[in-house]
Amino acid sequence: AWAAVRPRRETAAWAVARNLPADPADAGLEAEAWTLRRPDGVELEAWTIRSPGPFEPGRPRVPLIVLAHGWYRGRRSMLRRLPHVLPLAERVVLYDARGHGESGGRSTLGVAEPDDLLAVAEAASTGPDAGPVILAGWSLGGTAAIVAASRPEARRRIGGVVAVAPVADLTDAVAARMRQFDASPRLLLPPVRWVLRRLGAWPAAPLTDAAAVAVPV
Repeated sequence: AWAAVRPRRETAAWAVARNLPADPADAGLEAEAWTLRRPDGVELEAWTIRSPGPFEPGRPRVPLIVLAHGWYRGRRSMLRRLPHVLPLAERVVLYDARGHGESGGRSTLGVAEPDDLLAVAEAASTGPDAGPVILAGWSLGGTAAIVAASRPEARRRIGGVVAVAPVADLTDAVAARMRQFDASPRLLLPPVRWVLRRLGAWPAAPLTDAAAVAVPV
């Protein structure tokens, strides 16, 4: 249970050890690094990357796409997504979710992450002409994107959601992880679930509010 809320972190050292880009500059991109402090004191580390172009004539672009990584991943893992995403947007934001990468706190497995994602999108799209924001997430990040877009306050800023393999049921996800290590979900899942709930890291039903999303998904 403790490993679930404090997963392995993808830091710059992690990337260098695997011969991967440690930051956008290593991938030949210019980026602005910034930090968002949440109401509970957790600091989220982010990059804003402006698309270098050239853009394909007639191909629609959106002002901003925010990418949300999955559990035990980080913004450095998302750098490899940029060749496919940058041609679609003027700017792209990558950030480390709480408890991941270089951000503070610990993961809440979908409890606080949707509000964090919405706050990152809001902070990166200030100004009256900021335009709609697209949230794109993988795994737990996909779930966070859907839940974030269901919030009433998201309707004035979020223009669409892309969710790749979102986690619909945390019980199934945790049980599948246990089976990877030849552990018995029947025996271990109840105490693990109890501990995670005590840690504030067990959302009741991650996608219950999906029907409230008012934008294309």
